Amino acid sequence: MDGREIPGFYFDEDKKKYFRITTGHTGTTTVYTADKLKSKEKHKCRATAKADKQKQAQKETIRSHNTFLPYLARSCLAREIGARPQRSYYAQHAWSAAVASGFQPVVLAPESLPRYWDIDPVTNCLYVACEDGSVRHARLMTAAQRRNQPQHKRAPSIQYENFKLAQMLSRLTSQISSLNYVPTSGTLVVTTLGGDRPPIVHLSDPGRDSPGVAEQFTPRNISTIWTSAPRPSFSISDNSVPENALEYVAAGASQSLMLFTRRSLGTWTPSTPLKLSTDIQALTWLSPNVLALGCRDTAIHIYDLRSRGSSHILTHTSPISCLRPADDFTRLVCSGLNDTLMLYDMRMPAALCKTTRTSFPPPNGRQVNIKRKRKRPIALDPLRTNPHTPSQPVLQFPYANVDDPELGFDVHARLGLVAGVDEDGRMIIWSLRTGEELRVFERDAAGSGHNRKPSFERARCVRFVEEEGGGRDQEVSVWSVWKGGLTSFRW
Repeated sequence: MDGREIPGFYFDEDKKKYFRITTGHTGTTTVYTADKLKSKEKHKCRATAKADKQKQAQKETIRSHNTFLPYLARSCLAREIGARPQRSYYAQHAWSAAVASGFQPVVLAPESLPRYWDIDPVTNCLYVACEDGSVRHARLMTAAQRRNQPQHKRAPSIQYENFKLAQMLSRLTSQISSLNYVPTSGTLVVTTLGGDRPPIVHLSDPGRDSPGVAEQFTPRNISTIWTSAPRPSFSISDNSVPENALEYVAAGASQSLMLFTRRSLGTWTPSTPLKLSTDIQALTWLSPNVLALGCRDTAIHIYDLRSRGSSHILTHTSPISCLRPADDFTRLVCSGLNDTLMLYDMRMPAALCKTTRTSFPPPNGRQVNIKRKRKRPIALDPLRTNPHTPSQPVLQFPYANVDDPELGFDVHARLGLVAGVDEDGRMIIWSLRTGEELRVFERDAAGSGHNRKPSFERARCVRFVEEEGGGRDQEVSVWSVWKGGLTSFRW
């Protein structure tokens, strides 16, 4: 048997035999089902691509003698000579790898799968958006509550009560699309997708008001609200003019950017400063006055509060699902469909290279060829047709997400880390400066391919959490839904 392809059969290279491909069903024990073979081929292609990339890196990289030291030893070299570890390229890479090398998963709340969540850094209490449309306030467990837990749930790492038993703050009319807590003002921002009922923006202050008390806005002529982004607190130098006492909340909706403004202890004022021809699915603040918008048609816009104008600065290769700022005002990380997670720089808006003769090198040594087919109207298939020419990325991270628009990730600029969960439920930590995979936490053997995780286990919300306030030595961990519960990856 020479292993040639026969329709309906699979050739096992280890057993040197052909096996009939069966249709997978619940309770099947054979390994030659169509879904399992598809998953096996997918992992084989991923391993081959990773091996080719490592071989190319070993061939084209010139290393100095100190790079053969362990990660922790390399990260201490700059400190011994009195320099910061972020100055040289090797110290930057070693520092990020050393931080990621000590991360271990710690389950905080088992059997609790929040749709979205955020944490109050002062009290360490969680605000949780559940699948039933309720918003709950989960507190740290007391010693008495720990003793009353069943024997198999008395792990010392468990810190939070079951989210289903937590205090309910409100119940909204449709599925929740985002939840954010602003620690500087105590504002809780919740948005909904809409459906049978129109989408809403729910603004409350759970620290001062009782449950059920909030300001609720129902925008007109808007079918869906995809995301929201309250303006975070930015550090301002002594030579800068202080900003006015305004609080902003941006919301990305269908063909609209909504902006909610509030002065100190005032009421919220809604406005719609920008209209586009496509949906805004991702938002992030780059500065106190500049907002980045990620759209369904692959375009990345910036909006300036001072000039009230917008500009199309970059173009991704697929519909955008999430945006995060990187280590500089001009750099941001963008994720989308078709296995794309890339680092862009607004100072490099050049088009993606199509041939090897272009003056711009391909990302990570990978050549991307765009095949042009016969022209079709854009309105017939807006998700598969890209009317813009993609921009050249600075880095491309190895990432697996073909068609899930709800997977999230986060960036920690000071540590130089990017953390996210792929479509197989794996928690992956990359280096922000090199794009290398530093750590991979597998979900389980049954959680990939044919037994894909259900929708309520998707890691829509991934956050870096600074668990000890103040200073550069505060402990940083990654929190996400993983293996059926809220999990923290920490030292």
